[in-house]
Amino acid sequence: MGVDRFDWEIITYMVSWAPYPGPREDDALPAFGMTNSQLQERFTAIVTELHNRPLRLNREQYELLWSAMELVSEQSSERTKDPTLLAAPQGRWVARRGTRRWEPLPGRRS
Repeated sequence: MGVDRFDWEIITYMVSWAPYPGPREDDALPAFGMTNSQLQERFTAIVTELHNRPLRLNREQYELLWSAMELVSEQSSERTKDPTLLAAPQGRWVARRGTRRWEPLPGRRS
């Protein structure tokens, strides 16, 4: 399964609904041609695939995928996050005072 623009749209959509109970069936079906349960299954499959292979992501993709991994991880306690699999080439995540933030590598623009 390859990850394309449509898959990134699914990730964006599902992450945007995370603070709420979830998308309504009449929103998901016309937007993606799937029921909510099918959309959830596809979302989980996409995130799992991205998590399990080495990637070169830009900052926005990395942040989005990290949020998606947190959602999938909440839903499935046996999955664990390994941020080393997602190392973006142009920077790194730094945790300070309980928050994560992106820091570009010296001499590179993000």
